[in-house]
Amino acid sequence: FLLNAYLEEELVRRTRRQHEDPASADEPPLAPLILLTRHVPRHHHRLRALLQAGRHLGLGAIVLTDASPSPADMLSYHIGANGRATKNNARDEEPLRFFHLPTSSAEVLLRLIRDKDDLHSAKAPPVEEGSSSPVVPGEISPSISVAVGKSLRPIENCTSIEDDGSEFLSHESGSEAAREESGNIEEAVPSEADAAQEPEDPPARPQTVEAVDPEHAARAAVAPRPVTVGLLGPLTVNVRGQLITRGLTGYSGELLAYLASRPSGSARDAVLDAIWPEKDPTTSGIEAFNTAKKSVRNALRTELGTTSVNVFLHGSGLWRLDPALIKVDLEDFHAAVRSAGAASEPTERLAAHRRVIELYHGELCEGMDHPWLVAMREETRRSVLNALGALASSAVDPEETLGLLERSLEHDPYNEQLHLRLARQHTALGRTEAVRRTQERLRRRLAEIDERPTSTTTRAFQELLNPYPAPARVVPSRPAARRPNLAPRSLPSRP
Repeated sequence: FLLNAYLEEELVRRTRRQHEDPASADEPPLAPLILLTRHVPRHHHRLRALLQAGRHLGLGAIVLTDASPSPADMLSYHIGANGRATKNNARDEEPLRFFHLPTSSAEVLLRLIRDKDDLHSAKAPPVEEGSSSPVVPGEISPSISVAVGKSLRPIENCTSIEDDGSEFLSHESGSEAAREESGNIEEAVPSEADAAQEPEDPPARPQTVEAVDPEHAARAAVAPRPVTVGLLGPLTVNVRGQLITRGLTGYSGELLAYLASRPSGSARDAVLDAIWPEKDPTTSGIEAFNTAKKSVRNALRTELGTTSVNVFLHGSGLWRLDPALIKVDLEDFHAAVRSAGAASEPTERLAAHRRVIELYHGELCEGMDHPWLVAMREETRRSVLNALGALASSAVDPEETLGLLERSLEHDPYNEQLHLRLARQHTALGRTEAVRRTQERLRRRLAEIDERPTSTTTRAFQELLNPYPAPARVVPSRPAARRPNLAPRSLPSRP
């Protein structure tokens, strides 16, 4: 899941650079980014979609799996003990070799790659010899960058609390805490000089680090949480059942929504690129991030009536919301989708589909317009359409089927096959006029995008509206009248 989130953020960054930054046309193309991960069946569909979308942007992945056969939609290799790779699904054209590097060697190698370009080496965080600090690539260097395992390890094993109400972990958060005492928001922002010198991911002070073990995470998942964030539909925040908006609009709400959609966390640079792409990530971007973060924290603490709760957690260079405090409806939505896919009994599967539909209150973060929402919106929309389609196929009541198909069209208004399915259901109920209205609605919808129904769809509607066409009138054929030969007869030649 963490790898997918990292890949999605990089996809957004590269897409924006390609389409929205005219200056990037004169710059060298971004180098390939190859991520290394293990095969996780429940995350494979999303990984595949991200890789397909980022293929032309240089994004790829090496997926390690013991499964046999391996996923059919990937190029598959078997790696022998000597490191030689044999292609499983095609004949080798160029034999490959794989090599294993210890983490310390990988850190040195990545540091050398970064140092190859002075521009990137100036921004890269220093790595001390023998240090176990994770290496997370920032700007992509001209060579291939690889996100090694330690940089993508689960955040639950290395999380530190960013704001416990008394002492903060880093230079950045510590200075912010001290300045918050005076109530001066502007002074809570680092100056341009300080921001330039500030480490990319400031090290936490050991005496304040609190590790989050799996048991704590499990308890947080089931314990009552006073704050509920709704992302399906317009952004909503409820504290103990009371809807609040003060301090959570504008950029503050967007920051809350962004982190709420990524329970495993996100790097600050990715947050800045997604929400404040026009700002300098070393000065004004950090200022906007800290201001929005403070606004969210103060709003929730005010409603909760305490300053001792944790709102944001920071560890391994990633920011996230405290799962012990905040519940997000998108988590329940994804859990219902997974339950539907894993259910072995039809009744259990249908119940999970109904839960998916129940939780979907509208487009993800309705009203917000950011590229980082596009892929996630499409994923949730497709999940709802799959659930509606499954329930429509299993429904016994024809009227219930019609209602489910109509709801599907609300989420997929240009789908010709969906209109045909609805028309066939009306035909089965003897509602010819409803079939005509469905056909006309399809024509209007497609006209909105300057399209017309295909000939196949038009023919299918004609068959529904006129299932028993009148037989063609057969006219008996008559023999053609013989024309007289009026050509002059040739005379015999004289001797």
